[in-house]
Amino acid sequence: MATQYKTIHLIRHAQGYHNLARTTLTELRRLILFGGWRTIKLGRLLQLLSSIWLSILSRIVPSYRFDASLTPTGWLQVEKCRQMVVASGLASKIGLVVVSPMTRTLQTAAGVFGEREIYDDNGEAKPILMKKGKTNPCTRAKPSTKSPPFVAQELCREHIVRASLSSFSFQSLLMSSRARQAHSAAHRRRDISSYSAEFPGIDFSLVQHDQDVLWRPGVEESLQEMQERAKAFFQWLMSREEKEMAVVSHSYFLHEFLRAISGSSTSDLGW
Repeated sequence: MATQYKTIHLIRHAQGYHNLARTTLTELRRLILFGGWRTIKLGRLLQLLSSIWLSILSRIVPSYRFDASLTPTGWLQVEKCRQMVVASGLASKIGLVVVSPMTRTLQTAAGVFGEREIYDDNGEAKPILMKKGKTNPCTRAKPSTKSPPFVAQELCREHIVRASLSSFSFQSLLMSSRARQAHSAAHRRRDISSYSAEFPGIDFSLVQHDQDVLWRPGVEESLQEMQERAKAFFQWLMSREEKEMAVVSHSYFLHEFLRAISGSSTSDLGW
C-alpha cells in the first residue's frame, strides 16, 4: 500500500529565454525611475544591454520562444540550487524526481539533481542523464548511484495557452506577465522523441503521445481544466510508493497546484 504521508519539494524551473522581457523591464524601470543609472557600473550596463538584445530575440526568433531553454543566468541559478540541495542533504533523501516534459524544466531537473560523476560508484557507465550541447552547457553528463530516478509527467506541465508567433513590437515588452504568457509559444512542447535523444536518462514512458496533442491552435486551457489537472497530479503523487519526491515544474502551474490541493485563495498563498 502506498504511503499516505509524503514530502513533496516543489521547484520552479530556472530562468528561461521567455522570462527575459519581464526581468529586463524591471531592471530598466529601477534604473530610470530611481536614478540607478547614475551609479551603474560598466560591466552591469553591458549585461543589461545583452539582456535587452536577448529579450528582443526571444520575441522575434521562434527558436528562442518555442519550448524555451535556460538562459546563462538560468544555468547559474541551477548550479546555486544544486549546491543548496547537496549542502542540505536533500539530494540523498529524494526518492524520485518528477519533471514537466519541457526543455527548461528538464534542464533544471538534470542540473540540480544530477551528479557530477561520469561513472557510478562501481565504476560502471550509466545511461546519460542529459547530453551536453549548445543548450545544455552542463558538465554533469551522467548520474551516479546517488542520483534518484527521473520521470517526466505531463500532468505537471505549464498552463496550456494559445501560442502566437506574431511579430515583435515594443508594446509587447510592456504587456503584463499574464498577457505575455498568453501570446507566447514557450508553453508548447517538442516531440518526446526529441527529448529522449537529448535527455536519455529520463523516463518518458508516462507521456502517452510523442507529439503535443494537448496544445491546439486557438484553444486555451481554462483555469478549471488546469485545476482538475493539478488535482489529478496530486492523486498520482499520492499513489506513488516513494515517501519523498521533488517536482520540477512551472510557476503558474505550481501556484494553481497549491490552490487546488489546499483550497486556499491567491492571497492566502502569499504569491
